[in-house]
Amino acid sequence: MPDVPSDALPAAAATARALAALVARLSERLSTGRDADARCRGACGLASEDAAMIRSQADVGALAARLITAVQRLARAAEQGSVVRTFYATATEASTAAPSSASTILTQRFGLARALAAALECALLTEAFLAEGRAGAADRRAALDARARIRTAFDGAVDRIARELGPEAGELLTATAQRMSRHLAETAATLKPVVRVETATSYPPTALAWRLYGDPGRAGELLASARCGTPMFMPTVFEAPSPYAVAR
Repeated sequence: MPDVPSDALPAAAATARALAALVARLSERLSTGRDADARCRGACGLASEDAAMIRSQADVGALAARLITAVQRLARAAEQGSVVRTFYATATEASTAAPSSASTILTQRFGLARALAAALECALLTEAFLAEGRAGAADRRAALDARARIRTAFDGAVDRIARELGPEAGELLTATAQRMSRHLAETAATLKPVVRVETATSYPPTALAWRLYGDPGRAGELLASARCGTPMFMPTVFEAPSPYAVAR
């Protein structure tokens, strides 16, 4: 079992190195273009090096700002659907990056490390919430699913983030979650509902698109809605945009 840092700055340094590695792995999982990826890796490398030279709380703040900027650049450069898929999971990892202890004294000394981890978690969740709104929902179900993801992530994090960073951080995360949830609810109201499709055997998506909509060109909608990994044939049970509803 690794040694637990026994003082505030060493604990923050250890957490900073873990968070820099986490953001570097995040960059590897996203397709952002060579320039954005290089900038992120450079920032993470510098953050990891700077962690060894932490001498004050101001150093920790500067390092946090560098990592948050890297996360924001990744979120802007990547495809928004991939941001949604990866940023929530990375935020969960960040939430456990700081050391912990049963000792009350050590728990107090680890406060700076927890604040650093909470700052990155907050940035990751903020970008995930914004990406939910930017990604664009294909149908009403997708918009409501995105809204539910925001609610689940928000409920699991906001109290901890407010406790570690102060009420202003909690209010910022709350405002972003509320704004994106409202946007997705309004979007859902303008989108077609879905219907459950059941067939006795598997058909090509073009055939089903013709039968549902009279338009084989809408096969791509069926594949996306069913999350089908075999585009030659559809599953026998799936959900599809309703052929009866018209988007307002």
